[in-house]
Amino acid sequence: MSDRTRDALLFGILLAVIASAPAMPDGPALFVGLVAVVVGTVAFLATVTPAGFGRVVPKEE
Repeated sequence: MSDRTRDALLFGILLAVIASAPAMPDGPALFVGLVAVVVGTVAFLATVTPAGFGRVVPKEE
């Protein structure tokens, strides 16, 4: 995972925590929460490569 991807993922988590603050009004909380979901999803998808899907990893004996 690159540093930029890790930073984006951590930023998404931070936004999700901010959106869950009880003192935040509903409108801004929904907006910040949606931004957190988008940033987190993009960061997660940046770490996944198509070559990693369906690959069988052999057990080391």
